[in-house]
Amino acid sequence: EYRESIKQNSAKNIEFICAGIDDINSLDLPKFRVITCTHSLPYYKNQSKAISDLADQLEENGILIVACGSMNGIWDKIALSLIKITTGLAHYPGIESLKNMSGQKLSVVDIRKIKEKWFVPSIVAVAYKKESIV
Repeated sequence: EYRESIKQNSAKNIEFICAGIDDINSLDLPKFRVITCTHSLPYYKNQSKAISDLADQLEENGILIVACGSMNGIWDKIALSLIKITTGLAHYPGIESLKNMSGQKLSVVDIRKIKEKWFVPSIVAVAYKKESIV
Protein backbone atom coordinates (compact mmCIF):
# COMPACT_ATOMS: atom_id res chain seq x y z
CA GLU A 1 0.00 0.00 0.00
CA TYR A 2 1.24 3.46 -0.86
CA ARG A 3 -0.22 6.66 0.53
CA GLU A 4 0.78 10.22 -0.12
CA SER A 5 -0.91 13.42 0.98
CA ILE A 6 -0.54 16.64 -0.94
CA LYS A 7 -1.48 20.06 0.34
CA GLN A 8 -1.60 22.62 -2.42
CA ASN A 9 -2.35 26.34 -2.34
CA SER A 10 -5.71 25.82 -0.67
CA ALA A 11 -6.94 24.21 2.51
CA LYS A 12 -7.98 21.08 0.61
CA ASN A 13 -5.95 17.92 1.10
CA ILE A 14 -5.61 15.27 -1.55
CA GLU A 15 -4.57 11.75 -0.72
CA PHE A 16 -3.37 9.29 -3.36
CA ILE A 17 -3.68 5.60 -2.51
CA CYS A 18 -2.11 2.89 -4.61
CA ALA A 19 -3.20 -0.64 -3.70
CA GLY A 20 -3.74 -3.96 -5.44
CA ILE A 21 -7.30 -4.76 -6.48
CA ASP A 22 -7.25 -7.95 -4.40
CA ASP A 23 -6.54 -5.90 -1.26
CA ILE A 24 -8.89 -2.98 -1.82
CA ASN A 25 -11.77 -4.20 0.37
CA SER A 26 -9.48 -5.21 3.23
CA LEU A 27 -8.00 -1.72 3.63
CA ASP A 28 -9.46 0.84 6.00
CA LEU A 29 -10.34 3.41 3.35
CA PRO A 30 -12.84 6.23 3.25
CA LYS A 31 -15.55 6.12 0.61
CA PHE A 32 -14.67 8.01 -2.55
CA ARG A 33 -16.70 10.32 -4.82
CA VAL A 34 -14.68 9.32 -7.88
CA ILE A 35 -12.47 6.33 -8.62
CA THR A 36 -10.55 5.91 -11.86
CA CYS A 37 -9.28 2.65 -13.26
CA THR A 38 -7.20 3.24 -16.38
CA HIS A 39 -5.69 0.51 -18.54
CA SER A 40 -5.45 -2.08 -15.74
CA LEU A 41 -8.82 -3.86 -16.06
CA PRO A 42 -7.65 -6.19 -18.89
CA TYR A 43 -5.07 -7.69 -16.50
CA TYR A 44 -7.44 -8.54 -13.64
CA LYS A 45 -8.28 -12.23 -13.40
CA ASN A 46 -11.89 -11.53 -12.42
CA GLN A 47 -12.89 -8.25 -14.05
CA SER A 48 -16.50 -8.25 -12.84
CA LYS A 49 -15.34 -8.78 -9.24
CA ALA A 50 -12.81 -5.96 -9.63
CA ILE A 51 -15.59 -3.59 -10.77
CA SER A 52 -17.79 -4.75 -7.89
CA ASP A 53 -14.95 -4.25 -5.37
CA LEU A 54 -14.32 -0.74 -6.67
CA ALA A 55 -18.06 -0.01 -6.44
CA ASP A 56 -17.91 -0.96 -2.75
CA GLN A 57 -15.40 1.85 -2.23
CA LEU A 58 -17.68 4.53 -3.71
CA GLU A 59 -19.91 6.93 -1.84
CA GLU A 60 -23.61 6.79 -2.70
CA ASN A 61 -23.97 8.35 -6.18
CA GLY A 62 -20.17 8.12 -6.62
CA ILE A 63 -18.64 7.67 -10.06
CA LEU A 64 -16.29 4.93 -11.28
CA ILE A 65 -14.47 5.67 -14.53
CA VAL A 66 -12.89 2.73 -16.34
CA ALA A 67 -10.77 3.23 -19.46
CA CYS A 68 -9.07 0.37 -21.27
CA GLY A 69 -8.39 -1.30 -24.57
CA SER A 70 -11.59 -2.88 -25.83
CA MET A 71 -12.11 -5.63 -28.40
CA ASN A 72 -15.06 -4.60 -30.56
CA GLY A 73 -14.24 -5.85 -34.03
CA ILE A 74 -11.78 -7.69 -36.23
CA TRP A 75 -9.21 -4.87 -36.29
CA ASP A 76 -9.28 -4.63 -32.49
CA LYS A 77 -8.76 -8.41 -32.29
CA ILE A 78 -5.70 -8.21 -34.54
CA ALA A 79 -4.19 -5.08 -32.99
CA LEU A 80 -4.79 -6.12 -29.37
CA SER A 81 -3.36 -9.59 -30.08
CA LEU A 82 -0.15 -7.89 -31.20
CA ILE A 83 -0.13 -5.71 -28.09
CA LYS A 84 -0.54 -8.82 -25.90
CA ILE A 85 2.80 -10.07 -27.25
CA THR A 86 4.55 -7.28 -25.37
CA THR A 87 2.28 -6.94 -22.34
CA GLY A 88 1.51 -10.55 -21.44
CA LEU A 89 -1.83 -12.11 -20.69
CA ALA A 90 -4.77 -9.75 -20.91
CA HIS A 91 -8.45 -9.92 -21.71
CA TYR A 92 -9.76 -6.79 -23.41
CA PRO A 93 -13.50 -6.60 -22.73
CA GLY A 94 -15.85 -5.38 -25.43
CA ILE A 95 -18.37 -2.61 -24.86
CA GLU A 96 -21.21 -5.07 -24.11
CA SER A 97 -19.06 -6.85 -21.50
CA LEU A 98 -18.21 -3.52 -19.88
CA LYS A 99 -21.91 -2.66 -19.73
CA ASN A 100 -22.71 -6.01 -18.12
CA MET A 101 -20.03 -5.56 -15.45
CA SER A 102 -22.13 -2.85 -13.80
CA GLY A 103 -24.07 -5.51 -11.91
CA GLN A 104 -26.63 -4.38 -9.34
CA LYS A 105 -24.36 -1.87 -7.61
CA LEU A 106 -23.71 0.41 -10.58
CA SER A 107 -25.47 1.87 -13.59
CA VAL A 108 -23.75 2.92 -16.80
CA VAL A 109 -23.86 6.70 -17.18
CA ASP A 110 -21.78 7.15 -20.31
CA ILE A 111 -19.60 5.20 -22.73
CA ARG A 112 -17.07 6.81 -25.04
CA LYS A 113 -15.10 4.98 -27.69
CA ILE A 114 -11.78 6.70 -28.21
CA LYS A 115 -10.25 6.07 -31.60
CA GLU A 116 -8.36 8.87 -33.29
CA LYS A 117 -6.62 6.88 -36.04
CA TRP A 118 -7.81 3.87 -38.03
CA PHE A 119 -4.79 1.78 -37.01
CA VAL A 120 -5.25 2.30 -33.27
CA PRO A 121 -7.29 -0.35 -31.44
CA SER A 122 -10.37 0.83 -29.58
CA ILE A 123 -10.00 2.37 -26.18
CA VAL A 124 -13.27 2.65 -24.31
CA ALA A 125 -14.06 4.85 -21.31
CA VAL A 126 -17.08 3.90 -19.23
CA ALA A 127 -18.55 6.01 -16.44
CA TYR A 128 -20.54 4.03 -13.88
CA LYS A 129 -22.60 5.57 -11.08
CA LYS A 130 -23.17 3.83 -7.76
CA GLU A 131 -26.85 3.24 -7.24
CA SER A 132 -28.53 5.06 -4.39
CA ILE A 133 -29.36 2.95 -1.39
CA VAL A 134 -33.12 2.99 -0.94
